[in-house]
Amino acid sequence: MSYLYVGVGGSGAKLMHALVHLTAAGLLPSGGRELMGLLVDSDEANGNVDACMQAVGQYERCHKLNLGTKSPLFKNRLVVHGPWTPVEDVNTANLSSIFDYTRMQRTSPEDADLMELLFSKDERELTIFEGFRGRPAIGSAIFGKTVNLEGPMWKDLYTRALNARNQDDVSLLLAGSVFGGSGAAGVPTICQVLKQELGDNINKFRMGLVLLLPYFTYDEVEDEPMQADPQAFATATAEALKYYDEGKFLELGET
Repeated sequence: MSYLYVGVGGSGAKLMHALVHLTAAGLLPSGGRELMGLLVDSDEANGNVDACMQAVGQYERCHKLNLGTKSPLFKNRLVVHGPWTPVEDVNTANLSSIFDYTRMQRTSPEDADLMELLFSKDERELTIFEGFRGRPAIGSAIFGKTVNLEGPMWKDLYTRALNARNQDDVSLLLAGSVFGGSGAAGVPTICQVLKQELGDNINKFRMGLVLLLPYFTYDEVEDEPMQADPQAFATATAEALKYYDEGKFLELGET
């Protein structure tokens, strides 16, 4: 059995970090199987992503050591890619540039009107290099536009999944927060992309979802006009879960 993991946002990277330590201790995956992870985050400088990738690098060095056949430590092969970002230049990218809003106004005015209806001018021009500032609607639109299973990083995971499926079961776990921006947007959107791309094959995968509830807070940043409000995390969580349930976004079929 192959084990695949997709961690979205800082919380998804934090969970991957924990999986690295569990793998190092020989606790998973069972049977010496490979664990492959992919981190997804528009914020390339996310501290949780950086800490996770540092741990992965340390694991790889320890995995090459000769610890003897009886030792379970660092035995499993571990591969983690990322972070995958929606665009190459996240420093300047925003909703308008990703969807080419200027051209859209000329060629598809109805779509441009819809974007204006759904997103304010500030939201359309919000750069994504530090995430989606607790606005999953922005992230959902961008992930839906840019996630491509045939693209860089996704291709490796997709190919491994399909190849492994022909030989044995494949377990795929997706994780992210449900109260912020990246995780709340990315987890259900990626689920839907997988469902569309894999079709009936989705039922051949063992799928798991981890949605993290609010577990931290912080002070607001001065002179930052658009930012996530930690006081609204509980409300955002309730609304997101209701939205996912009513829209059946997390239903992938028989799993």
